[in-house]
Amino acid sequence: MRMRGLQLSVLVLALLAVAMLQIGCSSGTVTSANSLSAGSASAAGEPSSASASASGSASASASSPAASDNERRVVRATLTGYQEVPAISTTGHGEFVARLDDTSLEFELRYADMEDAVNFAHVHIGQRGVNGGVIFFLCGGGGRPACTSPSGTFTGTVIASDIIGPAGQGIAAGQFAEVLRALRSGNTYANVHSVAPPNGRFPGGEIRGQIRTDSEHNPD
Repeated sequence: MRMRGLQLSVLVLALLAVAMLQIGCSSGTVTSANSLSAGSASAAGEPSSASASASGSASASASSPAASDNERRVVRATLTGYQEVPAISTTGHGEFVARLDDTSLEFELRYADMEDAVNFAHVHIGQRGVNGGVIFFLCGGGGRPACTSPSGTFTGTVIASDIIGPAGQGIAAGQFAEVLRALRSGNTYANVHSVAPPNGRFPGGEIRGQIRTDSEHNPD
């Protein structure tokens, strides 16, 4: 009887050991499965984040050229006597703004407090500090209204037939595409001319402003 009882005890212990081993394996499997599941979810999340980041970058890249294009469609200048070559001192001042299109531009010129009677106003080709030839009229010629004194506001449309040159600086009459390039390059200026000596004092013009796009600094 004692032998039989000992055998039963050994059998029970063996069964318990097997049961505990099975429970441990099962728990490890579940833990591994959960870890794999969490890892898969994390891995799945990373492309989404990357995609969102890529999407944002693409959106920013797409919007930047459009913004730049819009800025380059508007050019403007602030006109003063100090930008004339040589610089002069005058109470006259003005503003020029133009909206550019592929085949035309719409402009507005305003000036005030001119000291001498105004004869003409043009857009010229020429870098800052250098005088250049006339590209088109704003008032006082080229089919535009007469300029007024001591102040005036003029608006209009410029098309290819309004371009008069200067051929010697690479812009032939009617070359509107060349004018657009020059305007956007920063190498054009608006100039308001008052009467020349002996009746006036400023033969080269009374107020001038270098033309810049909206994306550039426009110095006074």
